[in-house]
Amino acid sequence: MKNISKATKKNWEKLNVDESKKKLEHRANKTMSTKKIIPKELLKNQKNIIIIKQYIDYVSKNYKDYDLEKIMRSFCIKLLIEKGLVDENLKTDRKNISIFLEENKDIYRDILELDLPEAEEDILGIIYQCFQNEGDKNKNGVYYTPENIVKNMVSQMMLSEHTRILDPCCGTGNFLLQTNLKNPNNLFGIDIDKIAVMIAKVNLFIKYKEIDFMPNLYVLDFLKDNIELESKEKFDYIITNPPWGADVSYINNSLYREIRSKESFSYMIIKSNKYLKEEGSIIFLLPESFLNVKIHSDIREYLLKRMMIEKITLYQSSFSGVLTKFISLKVKKYELNNYNFEIEDLGKKTVYSNTSEEIINNTNYSIPIHSNKDKVILKKIFSCEYNTLKDSIWALGIVTGDNEGKLKKVKTNNLEPIYTGKEIVEYKLLPAKNFIEYKRNDFQQVAPDRIYRADEKLVYKFISKNLIFAYDDKRSLFLNSANILIPNIEGMSIKTCMAFLNSKLFKYIYMKQFGEIKILKGNLEKLPFPIITPDENNMIEKMCDNIINGKDNYKDVINKEIYKIFNLEDEEIEYIEKQVK
Repeated sequence: MKNISKATKKNWEKLNVDESKKKLEHRANKTMSTKKIIPKELLKNQKNIIIIKQYIDYVSKNYKDYDLEKIMRSFCIKLLIEKGLVDENLKTDRKNISIFLEENKDIYRDILELDLPEAEEDILGIIYQCFQNEGDKNKNGVYYTPENIVKNMVSQMMLSEHTRILDPCCGTGNFLLQTNLKNPNNLFGIDIDKIAVMIAKVNLFIKYKEIDFMPNLYVLDFLKDNIELESKEKFDYIITNPPWGADVSYINNSLYREIRSKESFSYMIIKSNKYLKEEGSIIFLLPESFLNVKIHSDIREYLLKRMMIEKITLYQSSFSGVLTKFISLKVKKYELNNYNFEIEDLGKKTVYSNTSEEIINNTNYSIPIHSNKDKVILKKIFSCEYNTLKDSIWALGIVTGDNEGKLKKVKTNNLEPIYTGKEIVEYKLLPAKNFIEYKRNDFQQVAPDRIYRADEKLVYKFISKNLIFAYDDKRSLFLNSANILIPNIEGMSIKTCMAFLNSKLFKYIYMKQFGEIKILKGNLEKLPFPIITPDENNMIEKMCDNIINGKDNYKDVINKEIYKIFNLEDEEIEYIEKQVK
């Protein structure tokens, strides 16, 4: 048997593994692939995935209605035995570990015969995650943070002998473990998950195996409970990966009145501020949408007016079950009217500078990621005289209330085409894939007929990273994955307006100013449509006609003309196109 540890060999024998095939004789529980997530990015040795799957199969096979708390308690005690803090008779000379063992007597004894994988710092947390199904993790916003991200966030703290740190969503204790404080009595953790807190205690016992102490870890709801820790002293740092989008409807809103969105991570920030020392800092992992999405404008306003942003870090990696891009935010309990702060993009190895004054002056307090070059280009663009779409006509597509029943795939005499966002490409529509009988009273939501049946209108994808607008002069119908615009810009035809909206320059502006994956009316109304001559309008309109008729090479010609109208130089154009690409 080659390239396996003694522990693995022993487990294969215990778990009935076929050595030649290196897999279980009984296949792993099928729910592993569909309902459970193995957090591979948390593992230092990817080969340990196999043995962890085997644990799950072993438990599922031998304990039909197993108690997960009892399972994890058994693994906790097994790890304490392996680390020499407890003997095989569950005896120890450590007072506080003895208390822990006394409180956690009920275990599955045969799990103590298994050996845990080597070289994993939080093997208990990894095993625990693998026993939880994806639905529960999504519901509760519970996903453990990869070590490299934890280390980066922890590195932003200036630690001393007396630094006090709180993790209010500590899980199995990863942030606390990575701080490397000499005195574990200055580490505090809170979590609603008592199994995770039990694991965190074991992890801290092992981390500080030379010190006889009881970890300051508590099973509490940080948002709901009145937190009374053993020490009344406040904290220098509060660091965590808080839940995003978790249900907070059960919480008394009196402390969080400023948070209209009822976003759980925003509540966490406000509650954390209450427990910070003066000039203490919060370091949180948040979704990238925190930077600019309108719904989070409330917490951005709170931070800008009540605290001080110190640093924002952009990450390129991801972790199991979490598709959203994420950032870390560092803010200080310190009020200052105007200050600079950094945005570090780890993927691009670039640091951007920003000022609080710029953000306060932005609509919805959005935090743009602008390099110095971006700032120069955008200032030049918005320095031109321009009109906006604020006096235009807007509408949503039809909400049928029953797409399955009302949409048909084959056209008959009483049906007409209805388009979705998928059929919208730049300048024109692809053939419709659905047909519908237009009965207004049968629909859940519908715009006025005069908009749907307008002789000319623009339609655009609502969910999109880029601006994508198409022209319709067939009085067509659209579902609600498409939005409708009838522009009203002096001196500019509807087709010319479309050309600007589809241009690389406007894609660049939208990306840099708003950065959302939704194309919102409020953002579109801020785009700058320059004052152009009748000749320029006619020329661009004719080029649009050529594109609509299949001559896509005119897109490049239009892009060049729009750059020219804004007096952009070759170097600026090259930069814009690189950013858009």
